[in-house]
Amino acid sequence: MKTRITQYITCFFFFAFIFSTQTTNAQNWSALGSGLDNWVHAVAVYNGDLIVGGQFTNAGGVPANYIARWNGISWDSLGSGMDGEVDALCVYNGELIAGGRFLNAGGVGVNYIARWDGVAWTDVSGGTNSYVAALTVYNNKLIAGGYFNNAEGLATNYIG
Repeated sequence: MKTRITQYITCFFFFAFIFSTQTTNAQNWSALGSGLDNWVHAVAVYNGDLIVGGQFTNAGGVPANYIARWNGISWDSLGSGMDGEVDALCVYNGELIAGGRFLNAGGVGVNYIARWDGVAWTDVSGGTNSYVAALTVYNNKLIAGGYFNNAEGLATNYIG
């Protein structure tokens, strides 16, 4: 009889553990404010904020021009944004790097890739000769991939 009670107790705690684990690990989706007015292509975290880039020009009622920041409460723009879509984002050397189908960021000529230092947009070594579609950091170097075959005057054949 004691063994059967021990088995029941063990079963009870096993199922209680399984169900509590499933409940605590469940994803609860929620909207981020009133959202954006078009697609998102890239997401990154920069200085504790969620940064999104894509085809939108409005984020939560704020003009955002293809890139916006969510601070956990509301949307904000990053300067005056870009003049075309943002397709890729990453953080490199403490700066946000954006790549995409734009020639200007914050009114500055950038040729498809730009850096945000928290205050203003600047170019990244003269940019590329066509769209930047992907960004990452590898061996402490910024790597870009896309539709370009030239970056900073060097033949790159779509990655550099």
